[in-house]
Amino acid sequence: RQDMATVSSSILPLGGQPDLLRFNDEVLVGLHVPARVGLKVLLSYQGIVELKNDSIGHKLTRGRNGYITRVHENGNACMVKWSATENECGWYRAGAYGTYHLKLHEMGNSVAEVEDRKNRVESESTMDALLHASSSGNL
Repeated sequence: RQDMATVSSSILPLGGQPDLLRFNDEVLVGLHVPARVGLKVLLSYQGIVELKNDSIGHKLTRGRNGYITRVHENGNACMVKWSATENECGWYRAGAYGTYHLKLHEMGNSVAEVEDRKNRVESESTMDALLHASSSGNL
């Protein structure tokens, strides 16, 4: 298990208030840490329970990790690319309606690792935009 000092030194918690929604020491995205592109995540207990019959739930993730690829402008939902899939999938709640579907992965969230994934996402977005522009004749 990763030393929480490493996580807390690289990802700043929100509000600093005691949490009542934490299950089994989960660090919830949107409650304990802000949602940001590049964070390595897993489905939280709440996410597993609420999304059990949903196409973006445990059947899709298969218990594997992923990373945030987009954050909604209000910060309370995000898209995730799971290691079990090739594409980013659905909107996961990070505080929307008081719900937290994602938890911070215990490893792989140093500042450098998050920045590396963020840069990869931005690079893929740029390539996708260029491919779309060239296929539609807009270059």
